[in-house]
Amino acid sequence: RNPDSGSNRHPAFILGGVTYSVAEDLDISCGVKGGLTRSETDYALLLGLTWRF
Repeated sequence: RNPDSGSNRHPAFILGGVTYSVAEDLDISCGVKGGLTRSETDYALLLGLTWRF
């Protein structure tokens, strides 16, 4: 939903990323999110760490 109640356009974005397996049970991920509409944030950098046990 659009936080701006005066607008009838919903936020839209594109998202992409990569995951690198450091070890069999450990992954590092990074990505970029880019806004496609005015109501969406222009861009965001994303980082993640996954540990499987």
